[in-house]
Amino acid sequence: MAGHEWEDWFEREELIGQISDIRVQNLQVERESVQKRTFTRWMNLHLEKVSQILTFSPQTRSTFIYNLKSTALFLL
Repeated sequence: MAGHEWEDWFEREELIGQISDIRVQNLQVERESVQKRTFTRWMNLHLEKVSQILTFSPQTRSTFIYNLKSTALFLL
């Protein structure tokens, strides 16, 4: 291979590596988003079940849910 062909090859390999890195980052962001949505759905279903079992005054219920959501956000 001539010198310029090696340079072209290295540039092409570098570009492929950058594209792969971007794809991996996008997949990580997508996976995290899916996990957050799944957890949120699960938590909302759980809160629905719990709120049917427990009876709260409106003030106590909103405080309970706020604290529970704050805890859930901390876990993420």
